[in-house]
Amino acid sequence: MKTFESRWQELTRHARAARVERPEAAAFGFARRVTVRAASANGTTEDLWMRFCIRSLIGVSGVLVVLGAMEYSSARPASLMNPGVENTVAQLLGVL
Repeated sequence: MKTFESRWQELTRHARAARVERPEAAAFGFARRVTVRAASANGTTEDLWMRFCIRSLIGVSGVLVVLGAMEYSSARPASLMNPGVENTVAQLLGVL
């Protein structure tokens, strides 16, 4: 059996010798197909604004979900909530 290096050298030599010449120009009708596709993709200004609004709505909804999850995970239970302001003021003044 041949070693890896000798086999590798042989294969690279064959690959370099078998280069395929490719034309530099694009295929016939390529530019026309691209321009037709681009023209059909463009809509009215209203369509553009609708796409922008929908994408913005999706993005803002995602941000709100993430922020809501962060707030929910860091919220304290209701039993540990601080007393109302009136109780705190009364305790500070010694009325209670």
